[in-house]
Amino acid sequence: MASCGGTYNHTATTKFILYIDGAIEATGNTTVAVNTSASGGFQIGRRNDAINYFDGIIDEVRVWNVVRTQSEIQAAMNSEFCAIPAGLVAYYKFNEGVAGGTNTGVTTAINAVGSNNGTLSGFALSGSNSNWVGGKSLTSGSTTPGNTSITACDSYTANTGAVWTTSGNYVDTISSATGCDSILNIALTINQSSTGTLITTACNKYVSPSGNTVWTTSGTYTDVLTNAVGCDSVLTINLTVNTVDTSVLQNGIVLTSWATGATYQWLDCGNGYAPVAGATNQTFTPTANGSYAVQLDNNGCMDTSACYTVTGIGFEESNAAGDFIIFPNPATDVLNIAFVKNPAATEITLLDLSGRALVTQTVEENSTETSISVSALPAGLYLLKLNKDGKSAVFRIEVM
Repeated sequence: MASCGGTYNHTATTKFILYIDGAIEATGNTTVAVNTSASGGFQIGRRNDAINYFDGIIDEVRVWNVVRTQSEIQAAMNSEFCAIPAGLVAYYKFNEGVAGGTNTGVTTAINAVGSNNGTLSGFALSGSNSNWVGGKSLTSGSTTPGNTSITACDSYTANTGAVWTTSGNYVDTISSATGCDSILNIALTINQSSTGTLITTACNKYVSPSGNTVWTTSGTYTDVLTNAVGCDSVLTINLTVNTVDTSVLQNGIVLTSWATGATYQWLDCGNGYAPVAGATNQTFTPTANGSYAVQLDNNGCMDTSACYTVTGIGFEESNAAGDFIIFPNPATDVLNIAFVKNPAATEITLLDLSGRALVTQTVEENSTETSISVSALPAGLYLLKLNKDGKSAVFRIEVM
């Protein structure tokens, strides 16, 4: 395939020069005035009067608004332009279709200089003739090399598909706006992602170090952070989530924590959650109506139950004297209970301050007095609970 071109210089004595493969083939002037009007389009491959079609292959059509010298023509005729030279006003590479393929939808020839694209007319666009074909073998041009610095994590994939995993200086090739190669010198820094393992224990729930996830059950989890060099830090977390059962069983006035093996402290909700003195067992029997909760320390976790309302402690010590006389108090050997009025059947229970029953006995109807031995009990405070007519009276007893 030959390289053909021509120049027209309206100020020269010999206005036309025809070049074949960079050599001057003919010179001269025409007998008909040349139309240099800027209006209207132009056609490639036939005359503007639609006759005398070109019979051959056309590739790399360049239109200039300057007169190119012979040396300029020779220097550029076998390579593509990447940076558009001054004076080049239209540039059709004809690289759009697939040579010899089915190109029925490819009817536009792209102008690499501006927006004046060409439209194919009269082509079959299929087969080896009247179609897009293989053009002249040209040297791919390249733009001026560029320099850049890139930082990546673990690896970097170049435009050519190469994968680089170590820091260093590399050369990459990218496509320029005109479809040519652009050489890029890359100063590449490869930083590394990191991994780690965390073994931790939490109470009830655990918030991941990144703050993005909350876990409520034990297990092995993964969290992704950013390390000091800006790459992923993948953290494997072996998590144990301990929980505290804050459920309380209420049976009448007796409160029992469902948690076993814990440290207990019962609280008076109506008194600013003040600890109840001596109430440190799993079971708690209040001595007065009110609202109570239990604070638990279990498996290294501390939590507090809801408040439970206790009613039905029907008699106060101050107004129960008309029904019962308890003596001596403090007691050393025997605690006596005298019934001032003939009672219905009465159940008597002696408890420690945690609510644990130590002695239980029933006084039959019409009995006037009974006693409980306390000689074997350690000195301290106890509770005496009397159930009568569906109500309870609780008395504080001191044993010496």
